[in-house]
Amino acid sequence: MYKSKLNKGTTFFNGFKVSWSKATQEELKKVHELGYTNFVTKEENAESKKSNSKAKKAKNKASDKE
Repeated sequence: MYKSKLNKGTTFFNGFKVSWSKATQEELKKVHELGYTNFVTKEENAESKKSNSKAKKAKNKASDKE
């Protein structure tokens, strides 16, 4: 998972632009792979918020069945 160090504004990189408040993981990955690590970090062990919420829901369903 990639995480932006910026929360607002827009930056232009070699023919594409990134709007930091709504940047996708794909855009963040592209910026990181271009070497702009001062804007984006890569978190190895991080899971997306969506994955965490799905796991919590599944866990709650399992405990509700008991």
